[in-house]
Amino acid sequence: MVDGKVRTTMSGKERNQLLSHILALTLIVDKYCVPITPLSADTGIKFRDLCESYKSMGCSINKLKSANTTDNIVAVLKLPIKLPSVILRKRREGGWEVERPCIYLSDSIF
Repeated sequence: MVDGKVRTTMSGKERNQLLSHILALTLIVDKYCVPITPLSADTGIKFRDLCESYKSMGCSINKLKSANTTDNIVAVLKLPIKLPSVILRKRREGGWEVERPCIYLSDSIF
């Protein structure tokens, strides 16, 4: 408790998990096609970080061809979902270790 106020903290993993759930909800609400530019401006998250997060969820980043809109870069989720590739590394002790690409955002946005 600081100055009579209770403060809670989240680990980096919890923040990324919360952000992933929020981005998944934006995909559902916007019928699997989310304009990234206004979302970046509203949330204060860097455009590049949003693109990488959507890509890690299986989305493709596309430019719309219509000239009358400024929100022309969108994240689109299509089926079947194509997730980023998995990297296999050999352990020193024997066996294999699976390394999945993961996007970690900076703490400055929270």
